[in-house]
Amino acid sequence: MLAIRQHHLPELVATISASAFAILCLLARRTTQRKHEKEQLLLQDGSQQSLPPQLPPYAPTTMMKTISALRNGQHPWFFLRLQKKILPIKLFRLPLPKLMAPNWIVIGDAKIATRILQDASTKRPTIGYEDIAKCIGSGQSIVTLEGAEWKHRRLATNVAFASHNLKRMGAVAKECTQHWMKTTLDDETRSFDVGNEMVRLTITIILEAALEYKATKSEAEYLSAEFLIASQEFTKVSGGLNPFRQLFGQFNAEVRRANLAKNNLFDFARKIIHLYRERTEANSDSNITCTLLRCIMCNPNYQNDDERASDIVMWMNAGFDSTGFSIAWLLIDLARNPSIVASLRNELKVIPQEDWHKSAPLRNICKESMRLHPVIPGGSLRLTGKNFIFEDMIIPKDSIVQLPSILYARDEDVFDNPNEFQPDRWDEKNKSQSMTETFLPYVAGRHNCAGQSFANVEVETVVSCLLGDYDFKMDVEGEEKYFITLKPVGARLFAIKS
Repeated sequence: MLAIRQHHLPELVATISASAFAILCLLARRTTQRKHEKEQLLLQDGSQQSLPPQLPPYAPTTMMKTISALRNGQHPWFFLRLQKKILPIKLFRLPLPKLMAPNWIVIGDAKIATRILQDASTKRPTIGYEDIAKCIGSGQSIVTLEGAEWKHRRLATNVAFASHNLKRMGAVAKECTQHWMKTTLDDETRSFDVGNEMVRLTITIILEAALEYKATKSEAEYLSAEFLIASQEFTKVSGGLNPFRQLFGQFNAEVRRANLAKNNLFDFARKIIHLYRERTEANSDSNITCTLLRCIMCNPNYQNDDERASDIVMWMNAGFDSTGFSIAWLLIDLARNPSIVASLRNELKVIPQEDWHKSAPLRNICKESMRLHPVIPGGSLRLTGKNFIFEDMIIPKDSIVQLPSILYARDEDVFDNPNEFQPDRWDEKNKSQSMTETFLPYVAGRHNCAGQSFANVEVETVVSCLLGDYDFKMDVEGEEKYFITLKPVGARLFAIKS
């Protein structure tokens, strides 16, 4: 009898959780409607001068549709559809429970987004980032912290991305790419999974170039799998926003496995720390200076190695997933547009191959692919620290603002034919100031991507190496899916010797 009860307990907990969540949503929706009605009355009679002149309008949708889009990873395209319905307005509120935020506002204008991001009072909100923290062993990292703790970690790592270090890291990226080509692209008749392979390659590059660890193929695959397991549990709405799932996680095999994956990643970071100390004790002099790992290890502001390990885990996770899939999308774009590859090769003939990664045509191709396939199309979340007024609209203090990069990348007021792959739009004679201001692949402001310069070096180096020896042809188109990053799931390419 006890076995039967234990067997059914997870299902019972899930049923109770879903019911409770649905009731809370309905109550919150009614509260939102009442508050909205009250706001409109107050605005009409002007009885409260402290109220903003106009809040952004609610999106023309329902709370349940919004929650469903967020749960299923469809919200970037959901936001695109909503914005088209209310144009020319590019700000709108989401009908979400007030338990989540007093106001949840989607910013569809890149200039407004940049102003909010660059303001000193703007912070990362707890929601969303607390779920990221759950993926890490000790719970906090450079991505989730604010204030003095965040500042000392960010400033200490800046030197790791100085120009002389980027040159060394680029050389490591080239060496890793050449090794990958020799060991993977040995059969032109066999296609490869471009997403999985580029993620594995970027893990190898990041570990060696930034964290002084030379990973094997099996280690790279292991880390990729463990990151996926942990992030699927702790950052999805079903896991991250369901307190009952964590409360009764000991009865759920998926939660137990995700906790194990989190601990495995933390243990791997401790291994990197241990090996570093062994090397430095054996030989205090080294030809490699100011790697990211050394910046972390030599920073006296860390309280202990658990804090260091948390940042190592976060640097690995933030770096390989986004960069790997950016490269994958770029190779897919080139496979779909062979004429662009032919034109690029004509341009590159007059440049030494070791300088290909610096060429303007190649950089335009990289930029256009990142625009067309923003690796985080749902964008970042921020908490406003003051009121922002834009013409006749106000974004109140303590609002959650969502900054979907896909809205800026597909803005028809800025980009002609925004759904088409057109690298020449970035030629100096063609690009506009609005295009430059709207292109925000690494966000902006003090919480922008700390490793963006290295990411650009990786993308340009890996692609220039591959194009030097291979043409790419589509085998399987795969499926576009969004979970943390935009992934070409199941997409396969043939690599053919050029």
